[in-house]
Amino acid sequence: MSDTTEPSRTRLVRTDCLVAFGEAIDKINKKCEKLGLQPVSWKEIGPRKIQYRHADRIGGSEDRTPDVIVRWCDSPPPYTFAESPDTVREITTVEISWVGQIMLPGGWRLRGVVERAGVTTEDGQALNEVRGAPGAGDLSMYRKVPLDCDHCKQNRRRNKVILVQNEAGYRKQVGTGCVADYLGVATDAMLKGVLAIMNDLWDGMSVDGADGDNVYGGGGRREPAWEIGRVGMLATCCALQEGFVSRKAAECGKLATADWIMAYLTDTMLPEDKKRIDGWMAEERVLKEWAQTAVQLDALNVRVAQDDGGLSDFEYTVGLNTLRGYVTRKSLGVVVAYCALAPLRRQRDLEKANKAAAEALLPPPEYVGTVDARLNIDVEVMRIYPYEGTYGLKVIVTMRQVGTRNTLVWFASGWNGVEAARLCDNAQPAPGVHKIDVLVKGHKEGKYGKETVVQKVVRRLSPEELVAADTARKAARKAARALRKEQAKANAEALAAVERAGVTGGDWC
Repeated sequence: MSDTTEPSRTRLVRTDCLVAFGEAIDKINKKCEKLGLQPVSWKEIGPRKIQYRHADRIGGSEDRTPDVIVRWCDSPPPYTFAESPDTVREITTVEISWVGQIMLPGGWRLRGVVERAGVTTEDGQALNEVRGAPGAGDLSMYRKVPLDCDHCKQNRRRNKVILVQNEAGYRKQVGTGCVADYLGVATDAMLKGVLAIMNDLWDGMSVDGADGDNVYGGGGRREPAWEIGRVGMLATCCALQEGFVSRKAAECGKLATADWIMAYLTDTMLPEDKKRIDGWMAEERVLKEWAQTAVQLDALNVRVAQDDGGLSDFEYTVGLNTLRGYVTRKSLGVVVAYCALAPLRRQRDLEKANKAAAEALLPPPEYVGTVDARLNIDVEVMRIYPYEGTYGLKVIVTMRQVGTRNTLVWFASGWNGVEAARLCDNAQPAPGVHKIDVLVKGHKEGKYGKETVVQKVVRRLSPEELVAADTARKAARKAARALRKEQAKANAEALAAVERAGVTGGDWC
């Protein structure tokens, strides 16, 4: 028997819910006991801290009542509103860990489950839904495979196969009737139990009331489902008003878009909050943005049905859910993320299109300068590509001269020079216009047409920085002169002392 260890997780819990939290863990441990698995352990790691409920007025005019946004913060509010009286809560952090034991004869271990998705492409290809275990890696190649068993080779219609992998990394897909030969369990009950426990631990704890998980349940095929249009419109209006905030921001008192939607759909939201969101959904800009998002979702559905290999895993998952016409609790997050980010994505696409249209009016690219010439030039960084060369790390920086289509390419040795020139930000192109000095090394034909290869790229200092550098240089020279004077004075005093003592060169021998 081998151990498969799930990583420890932390979560926020209200201190007045710690007893209920422990009772929920006890229920999970009863499942573990029935399945012969190790129990779940947890401990409070703190620190405990007090949070205060804030109510902030947003907007408002003579003919419109201001919105009231409720959030939790570490500091007391400077003001209060009657619409949402302040409350206080104490929260703490707990750590959860679990060691699941599964029989693994021959080194085989569970890597994922492939289920029939109920969606077919235009050419009749059935699509699968793939759920991987922690550390399983990329399983996208199983989206379209037949659900055949590599063990018994029997040709039958299956709704699900189990992915197993040995210590050498070799994978097999086996039916539920054959998986016991690999995992050593009679398994359907064992596998369902293990997956249910994992789901309860990481996604389904419903007792804390602190980090936004109190409305999430266990999942499965019986879980509630909502019409995709309703979810999409909710995501759109919340994104336009609040912005898309990650769940990690819950500790800071911010409420994630997915949490807003789940609370709205499960009727756990405060009446005043629900009324405010209803008002958002009636706004013209929300209806316009959602209409555009719905068109994009329809186009995504067509690409999934056409078996477009260019879809990312994220787009593929969103497409599967929207093709079905509904989302469940488990799939809510990806659909919300797609719909909430759609306005921002369209804005960026529009900016790119406008920039491309403006560049199309510019003359064709030309070479910049002559070989061995030193140039002062303003550029924008287009692309940064690092790679391992024969003599170490190389970084290719592609730049475009501002106001032209002229392209400059710099083959830098490592990141130090690129960072010193401030052309990168966390290994990504730094936005904005950069004033640099370059040495022209040569000219060549490349991806962008005529390209100028440059070397010795340094950032050109601004007038203020030049004054500061000159001041620092003068101060350094002044300090050096003062040091030399002090040394000369000390030497003279030492020589005078020697002469007064009457010491000659012969006396030193």
